[in-house]
Amino acid sequence: MRKIGFIGLGRMGQAICHKLLEAGNTVYVNNRTYSKCVDLVSIGAIWCESPAEIFRRTDTVMLCLSDEKITESLLAENESGVIKYIKQGSMIIDTGTISPASAERNVNVCEAINVSYISCPVSGGIEGANSGTLASIISSPEFLKEKIESVVCSFTDKITWVNTSSEAQKLKILNNLAESVNLLGAIEVLHIGLRQGLTLENLNSVLSTCRGRSAYMEVALNFLLSNQKSSDVSLAVRCKDLSLSKSLLGEDDEYKISQLVSVVYERVKKDFGSEEDQCEYFNFLNREAM
Repeated sequence: MRKIGFIGLGRMGQAICHKLLEAGNTVYVNNRTYSKCVDLVSIGAIWCESPAEIFRRTDTVMLCLSDEKITESLLAENESGVIKYIKQGSMIIDTGTISPASAERNVNVCEAINVSYISCPVSGGIEGANSGTLASIISSPEFLKEKIESVVCSFTDKITWVNTSSEAQKLKILNNLAESVNLLGAIEVLHIGLRQGLTLENLNSVLSTCRGRSAYMEVALNFLLSNQKSSDVSLAVRCKDLSLSKSLLGEDDEYKISQLVSVVYERVKKDFGSEEDQCEYFNFLNREAM
């Protein structure tokens, strides 16, 4: 088993850390707020006072940060950055979804000091992390694949290998765009069905077995069947992912659905709040129909 550093312990980071610990790894953790580390420390994670301490104690560090600016500042060559503490030959595995340009900047910064920066955006949600079934898109040279796989195998069961960090991020951004389009469509279909007097039970029976089914139809159905229990993705995260998709669209491109989805989610976030669930579009439609 390996010594692994882990920085960024939101809900996804915590879930991944649990799987790393279950696999027998020694995991050093750091987060801006210690409270998010308490449960992990209670089952064996080792708290580090700073990101610099993480990089001093291990040569394999995972990042699960919410924003590319945070990642870039962490790797900066200034007083707040940790680049000076990173050992030559170390490997940084970044599970975040960031812009292709930011990912390439991180690659260049790390390559200059003989450190491997690996883009490893993941998909599958908190439930996928908990069950060890996340899908990962990983940029890696051939000689590092075995080493990377030994780290990520505890929380992922499907890897798509690509050549560059930019390619990994483009694929993940497009996946997130597809999620967003599918979720809005699923919610609208369910809303129409309920307004037509159809029961949620029958909608679930048909839309989970016929060809209108999809992963995000399941998300929308679960939201309604559970009395609107959180789907574990906030409007802030959904809108952040959609903002990244704009970098893939040219100024003159006419992708009307992709553009409209972003507008709709921003409107829902404005009306309901950034920390509310991505499925709040259903309640937005309820309000608009009144």
